[in-house]
Amino acid sequence: MSADAISWVFEATVKPGSMNEYVSMALDISKSCEMEEPGQEIFEWFANDHDVQIYERYSNSATALSHVERFVANFATHFLSLCTPTRMSVYGAPSNDLKAALTGFNPRYYAQFAGYVRDRGAWPH
Repeated sequence: MSADAISWVFEATVKPGSMNEYVSMALDISKSCEMEEPGQEIFEWFANDHDVQIYERYSNSATALSHVERFVANFATHFLSLCTPTRMSVYGAPSNDLKAALTGFNPRYYAQFAGYVRDRGAWPH
C-alpha cells in the first residue's frame, strides 16, 4: 500500500427481508461513487448470506474523507435502515479529520508494517 493510501473493511448484517433492496442500493451507490469519486481506487461489496463486507481503498485521507461526507449526505439513512454495522477495520495512517468522521462506526485502526502492492497496469482487467 502506498504511504498515503487509506483502506478499510466495513462489515454489517443485512436486516431480515432486506437483502434484495440492499443489493439494489449497493449497485446504485457503487455506480454513483465510480462516476463522482476518482480518488476511490477500490469499492467492492461481498456477501455471505446476510453478513456483508465492503472493501474500500482511497488514494489518501482527503479522498476518503470526501467519500465519507458524500456518503453521509446522500446514502447513510437508507443504508443504515437496511443493515446493522458490526465492525470496521481501517488500514493506513488516516488524518485526524478522517478519524473524526469515522468515529460513529467505532473503527479499529491498523498500521502497516510490511508488504507491497503489485503494479497491475500490465495485468488484464
